[in-house]
Amino acid sequence: MKVIGLTGGIASGKSTITNYIESKGIPVIDGDRVSREVVLPGSEALMKIEEEFGKEYILSDGTLDRKKMGNHVFNNPAERKKLEGILHPIIRNEFIKKINEYKKNPEIKIVLLDAALLIESKMTDLTDSLWLVYADKEVQIKRVMARDNVSEDVALSIINSQMLLSDKKKYADEIIDNNKSFLEVYEKVDNLLKKYS
Repeated sequence: MKVIGLTGGIASGKSTITNYIESKGIPVIDGDRVSREVVLPGSEALMKIEEEFGKEYILSDGTLDRKKMGNHVFNNPAERKKLEGILHPIIRNEFIKKINEYKKNPEIKIVLLDAALLIESKMTDLTDSLWLVYADKEVQIKRVMARDNVSEDVALSIINSQMLLSDKKKYADEIIDNNKSFLEVYEKVDNLLKKYS
């Protein structure tokens, strides 16, 4: 069984490709979903976050105040590092658990690990091949503005806070240009799936 890692910057169209791959019957481990699950009320991660950052980041229903935490760590690299130090090892263990579950099924030839921070969180070793999706910055800005209902300046600062595309490309085994039409992108993905299956 091969584990394909799919990564890309914000609004690069990663989910379009994930949905397409999933529609082919290929199982997907969704990094966003896992990162939400590990901070559910009563979880080890949430208790550590409360211990480290204080009760003010926990909402009255016992869930993480994601917005407040996001704002807190966004412009504060030291605090972001502290949060990632709590979350990344726990997320990594969840990924490994899920990969091992799929390995038990001999029918499964490929699993997609979809995670925006695969490179930054140093989890590329969990994959057999790393695919990087990218879109031009102008496209990303428009998508972030529309999706998050934010100004161009805010969208740009979010994009600029991420790892540079040129640096990400050094880690990638395959690069998917998502500026093209759906048809061309899907054709590229089909060819990659053939190559790796």
